[in-house]
Amino acid sequence: MGKRFPNRGQREFWSSAIQNNAVFAQYVDRLTELSISMFNWQGLPDTVDPRFLELVLLQAGQILFFKEPEIEKYVVMRVNPNGPFNIYQIPTRRRPYASNGYTPRETYTEKNSVIIYNNMLHTPSQRDIRIYAHDLADIDRAIAVNVNAQKTPILLRATDTQRLTLENLYMQ
Repeated sequence: MGKRFPNRGQREFWSSAIQNNAVFAQYVDRLTELSISMFNWQGLPDTVDPRFLELVLLQAGQILFFKEPEIEKYVVMRVNPNGPFNIYQIPTRRRPYASNGYTPRETYTEKNSVIIYNNMLHTPSQRDIRIYAHDLADIDRAIAVNVNAQKTPILLRATDTQRLTLENLYMQ
């Protein structure tokens, strides 16, 4: 029994879906790149990577800045905020952690750490980027479809005997 290949309509559908996803991913990447390179950090210690700082702010909306006791240097790490909260709804206890599994033993407080927030709402920007990327990809793909439609005539005039031939020609 031979391999079953999808018909032309299915191939075009999947080809279009793959292209749509690729365009969406491209816009997500470009908007992410723009977002994390928007600011030029000055005065950061050499042990703090500004790219990582911005990426975590984009993804999580917050990051913890503190002096790591084992290496005696300032670092930034993802943070798990713990209560209780102060009068401004800022967590008074903070638990930093790294993506590689490292977690400092100490729980940090307002006295020995600072939470850096992404914005005034303390929210990540990743959702906004995905929404804008979706809209831009839709516009981009609509333009591509429109350009292709401009290449082919919309109206064909034929006699009944020429109709099937012209339909087949049009589909090709």
